[in-house]
Amino acid sequence: MITDNIATVLTNLFIGYYGKTAHKPRWMSIGCVLTGFSVMITALPYFIYGPAQEADLELAGNITLVSKSRNGDQMCLAAAQPEDCSQMIANKTMTMVAVACFAISNFFRGFGTAIYFTYGTPYLDDNVSKAKMPTFFAFTFAARILGAPIGFYLSSLALKYYENPFSVPSNLVETDPRWIGAWWIGFLVSGALMLLLAIPLSFFPREFTSGKKKEDELPSAEAIELMASKDANGAELGEASRVPAVKKKAKPVQELSLKDLPGEIWAIITNPIIICQMMGNLFRGIGILGYFVFQTKYLEAQFRQSASKASLVSGTTGFLAKIVGVLFGGALITLSRPGPRALTTFIFFVELTSVFTLLYGASVLGPQYAYPQTRVKANDQLELTNECNKNCYCEHARYQPVCEHAEMKAYFSPCHAGCRNSYKTVDGGSAFTECKCADVHSKTLEKCPPDTEKLLEYATIVALGGMISGSSRPGNMVTFFRSINPDQKSLAVAVGSFWHSLFVSIPYPLIYGKIFDSCCLVWSRECNKRGNCWLYDTEKLRYVYHGVSIALIALGSVFDLIMIFLSPRLGNLYDEDAKSTFKERLMFWKSKPKTRATTIPTTPTPISRDDSNREAASREPSLEPKTRITKL
Repeated sequence: MITDNIATVLTNLFIGYYGKTAHKPRWMSIGCVLTGFSVMITALPYFIYGPAQEADLELAGNITLVSKSRNGDQMCLAAAQPEDCSQMIANKTMTMVAVACFAISNFFRGFGTAIYFTYGTPYLDDNVSKAKMPTFFAFTFAARILGAPIGFYLSSLALKYYENPFSVPSNLVETDPRWIGAWWIGFLVSGALMLLLAIPLSFFPREFTSGKKKEDELPSAEAIELMASKDANGAELGEASRVPAVKKKAKPVQELSLKDLPGEIWAIITNPIIICQMMGNLFRGIGILGYFVFQTKYLEAQFRQSASKASLVSGTTGFLAKIVGVLFGGALITLSRPGPRALTTFIFFVELTSVFTLLYGASVLGPQYAYPQTRVKANDQLELTNECNKNCYCEHARYQPVCEHAEMKAYFSPCHAGCRNSYKTVDGGSAFTECKCADVHSKTLEKCPPDTEKLLEYATIVALGGMISGSSRPGNMVTFFRSINPDQKSLAVAVGSFWHSLFVSIPYPLIYGKIFDSCCLVWSRECNKRGNCWLYDTEKLRYVYHGVSIALIALGSVFDLIMIFLSPRLGNLYDEDAKSTFKERLMFWKSKPKTRATTIPTTPTPISRDDSNREAASREPSLEPKTRITKL
């Protein structure tokens, strides 16, 4: 689904442009409401069609298990089994309605998140000390990353319950292939939490005044006039003795016109620093997103892992390492306060580490089994039927690899190995006998084991690279915001989001999907339609998958290198607290002790009206009473 990115492309520039005058927290609250309702729409198909019926489950079980023998294993068959396609045709309309619900949900979710993030990051930057901004941004970015593993955990928890938790078929258990978990509960819980979050968010002020000297914190004109009309004892002065007060000018309301939008966008995209960041993010974004999103499929193919374990390993190690890296990077920048050249040099080198970690990852091999008596056809597909299994009718057998461990030989399924019998082993696995395709027919074959040792080595080095490269995220955000006009923060974020959605989020699934499809050797087929890939050429996939990712990330680093030479344009990155000590920076969450002061108005000297007029003409536009500061 790319409808969420389409929503971002269509609306984000307008959202960012009107962010100059918008009450950001209220609009962020509206974004939360839209996101909450859109997430709930995802669960709508369950309430339209209800849970699967027992009769449907039984039919699905007959179709799915038609080529299995006892113990649930696919054995060599004595006769061909017909394929029943009636259920697929009946489900076509139902599938279209469900897909429409998901598309609508994704579109409005993209609109809601566009509002939230386009206004959220500039709002944070406007109300936080520039010197402390890297740490605050690191925490917000880490929280965004943490949301993904929390979502994985909650979904796994929900899927432990049956689709209708109040009516579980008596013949189903959680390990049954026909088990359908309560997939819809997570969407309702997430949507409700977003709606609750919108309530306190709507009460946030337009901007916080703490720690910053605002114009409206100064004494008002009426207060100054009242103070100047009294003497030290509070007695009223005569009309001729009063000092006239100059009233503050009201802050003009900025009027926005869409005619000015193209010019402001042009000013942003012609900024050389912004251009380098956008181009670097384009190549690096495609490479990193494609690599990590498709990593689960790679682990399944290369290390023979189940989908659940591959998802757990790639999700846990990748996300947690990235969180550590982001937090470390934010703290490091806050404490050390590197200058523009030092910061951009740091970003270049830590981003470049991804290239070397992926090079190492490409060298880690899983078990390399050969498929005997098979050949690759002209269409690059693996021919699995041969003399020893041609009478087993394995056309509809699913991928269930069995191995001869000593000889490092593998077969696509027990049926393709010509096995006619199986039994359960002590550890709960399966063993297969009477296999005609094995070197010795009496030999016992077993399911191919996963390679856990190599998997951990691979996951560790990739996670380490992700942690190091993640430390550059706060620095990237600092250079981004310090290179643009403060009035254009929201629009600049919108332009970056527009660019990312159009040229990164939409293309990368297509690019990496094509990479994996080009390495597929065996496709599943159901009712003469191609389904998912069952078996990959792991050697080819290893080179192409890592090679494309490394090339894209390296191209992104070229623009990081250019940023080093453009860094003098950034000026002072931190502004405030420039003379603070390292110890004070270490305690970044503590505010500096403030000096308490008492304001004692002095008695104005009586003057004539003519003298007061001449004096008022020579004064500054705003008049403040003289004060004496006394430390307490």
